[in-house]
Amino acid sequence: MNDLQKLDHLLDIQGLSLETLSQMSTSLVYCLVNESQMLAQVFGSTNALMHLGRILDEIKTSGEYKTMKNDLRNLKLVVLETSPESMKISIALWIAKYKSMGYTMYKDVSPIKLSLETRVEYLKGRLRYCLYLVGQGSYNKLVGVFDKKKHLIEFKNAYYEGDRISTVVVHSSTRLYNK
Repeated sequence: MNDLQKLDHLLDIQGLSLETLSQMSTSLVYCLVNESQMLAQVFGSTNALMHLGRILDEIKTSGEYKTMKNDLRNLKLVVLETSPESMKISIALWIAKYKSMGYTMYKDVSPIKLSLETRVEYLKGRLRYCLYLVGQGSYNKLVGVFDKKKHLIEFKNAYYEGDRISTVVVHSSTRLYNK
């Protein structure tokens, strides 16, 4: 089976076609999943069709995807997100999500580490406790604004326990303060 046939077979399992994939959004986050073995790999690209072809070539020729090569017949293509705001952040969140569901990554390289940061800021005439999701570089996402530190801690403990961020939860108060 040549690379194009393998790609077509992979897409056919999902009810997609090469034509459909080529017409999808320019930016796409997708995953190759082996559900029976609980293995996955999340990818992102501005040209999914070309990227999938390149990945199939890497699977065929590279030792780092040896396990994936053996699982090629069991892989499913799952489109996770189209036109993500930040490709790196989306990939990192999807990797964390799959890991939280018990999956192991074929090649475990997270593109960005996310963490929480608490700040006291002067917003709308008052001091507020703000909770930000921060990443490498200049990524900052406001996920909560609170009048009392106690409320920030309760929110953080309820939705962001542990050191692995697998889901972004934004407090309803945040919409009033988006910059």
